Amino acid sequence: MLKECKAHLLERSYMSGVQRNQARIRATAEIFTPNDIVERMVTSIGLEKIRDPNKRIIDPACGDGQFLAYILWCRIKAEVPLEKALATLFGIDIMEDNVNLCIKRLSCGSDNEKILGILKNNITEQDALRRFAERMDDKPLLRHVDPM
Repeated sequence: MLKECKAHLLERSYMSGVQRNQARIRATAEIFTPNDIVERMVTSIGLEKIRDPNKRIIDPACGDGQFLAYILWCRIKAEVPLEKALATLFGIDIMEDNVNLCIKRLSCGSDNEKILGILKNNITEQDALRRFAERMDDKPLLRHVDPM
């Protein structure tokens, strides 16, 4: 299971053929961070923090889940069960196809309804700059943000 999950998260063979045309890239400013840079950035935070399934982590421009996948992989390697590892990972993207790819990627190929339910709740299609106006730690906002 571990080998298959790693392949699904980090190798992404199921994504072959996904194309991004130049017009879309200009319109959405999509940049997909290479694996080695993701690994360096995430590990610079401190793996003990990343592996902790009680720490909430959000990627406000998650794309296909590059950062979230690496964080999930770190948690799985630390023997955190998939369901628990996913419960505190959150992602937002403005493109529906990216959200769907992220959910598919983070599921590790599982068709378990509970896992898919967590992902569909935690990975959402919205504009994080305009719509995401609540805190992840249940504390009140410091100022009101109009969600438009």
